[in-house]
Amino acid sequence: MYQYGNPYAYQGFQQAYQQAMPQSQPVYQQPKGLSGRTVASVADVTPSEVTMDGTVSWFPAADGSMVWAKAWAPDGTIRTTAYAPVTPEPAPAQGDGQNPVLEGILERLTAIEAALTPKKKRKEADEPAD
Repeated sequence: MYQYGNPYAYQGFQQAYQQAMPQSQPVYQQPKGLSGRTVASVADVTPSEVTMDGTVSWFPAADGSMVWAKAWAPDGTIRTTAYAPVTPEPAPAQGDGQNPVLEGILERLTAIEAALTPKKKRKEADEPAD
């Protein structure tokens, strides 16, 4: 109980209150970097290099041709996934006959252009030169 004029009574109450209320401290986990190393082939990777905490270890090929991802599976084996770079195929050139929809659109545009061209210009183009 707080007594007027007794500053120690208030401090005792405050200390008891602070001890009763748990202080939540934020837990900071430092982000973990990627594990693995550059290898010449997947055969160079030993099981001890694959982390056992469930995260994936990355092993890029030295020549850049492949990246292997290795992780321990729940059954105690190491699962390996290979990733290879993919170069996109070039788009077909216009009017090469490989896209019938595009060919149809181009034919219609040519017909519309011919219909919109003034008749006088068409007659001059059709007449033979002297």
